[in-house]
Amino acid sequence: MKPYQPSGSRYVDSGMMFQILANHVPISVSCLSLPAHPASLLGIKRGLFLTIAILKGHVLPSKYHNSSEIEEEGFFLTALGSGDPVVVYMHGNSGSRASTHRIELYQLLSNLGYHVIAFDYRSYGDSTNESPSEQGVVSDSLFVLSWTVERVKGAPLFVWGHSLGTSVSSHSLDILSQKGLHPTGLILEAPFNNMRDEIREHPLARVFRFLPWFDFCFADSVGENNLLFETDKHLRNIRSRVLILHAEDDKIIPFKLAKKLYESTVQGRSPHFGKVKFVKFEGKWGHGHKWICRSPDLPNVIRQFVAED
Repeated sequence: MKPYQPSGSRYVDSGMMFQILANHVPISVSCLSLPAHPASLLGIKRGLFLTIAILKGHVLPSKYHNSSEIEEEGFFLTALGSGDPVVVYMHGNSGSRASTHRIELYQLLSNLGYHVIAFDYRSYGDSTNESPSEQGVVSDSLFVLSWTVERVKGAPLFVWGHSLGTSVSSHSLDILSQKGLHPTGLILEAPFNNMRDEIREHPLARVFRFLPWFDFCFADSVGENNLLFETDKHLRNIRSRVLILHAEDDKIIPFKLAKKLYESTVQGRSPHFGKVKFVKFEGKWGHGHKWICRSPDLPNVIRQFVAED
């Protein structure tokens, strides 16, 4: 499968590698198609022989960007097992893993010395065009996490979710925790507590939610369509330490939903689990829903969270 080439990228004719240019600074990326996973093993009912192909990108820590070995076969996988922290990124509902704000975040994490594994769920980017569902995108995420765990060789492993990806990542780690697997940490950028509350608080819904039929027609329908995305429920079961990032001026997911999520998590989790930290980004800086990556404070926030015991 030919690697996905987002706008502003240039393909390097060496195996499956290409470079994404972000702010005119090249980030070395391996773009590989993961082995397609059988949907029949994931509870998909459409057919026993259906498979889902998930395409992912591997962004190297910046120390490797000028390495003469970068085009050698197997270099990316060898580097992934070198012991540097690894971040698996799960994006939100819009765009793909190649959206501008995501590339900026990859660059930031790369400069901090971390590997980044970014991928597109089914129906996103150039992954299989299969109708998404909560079960489906969580299954895709678990597949990528399993692939990564097998290759990082015990290095610190963090999962970063943004927007809808915060719920996907929380659900995925809840399932992993039931299997005794606990990544080092979970970072939730612009999270909501559950889809029902997010629908009720969405800007487009505010003019209708006073109507007596609103909950029945809209908010309650998420359960009927298996789109619960109950981050608040899943976080209670995750042992990993958690960092919540949210901007006060987020117009897509209200700040109060992130606070509600934080408070319910602190109250509902076992005191023996990892710490939960909430970092607010003041509205005057204009980070909104997707530009926390541009905060000058973010590198230190992440660096400190990764370094915690």
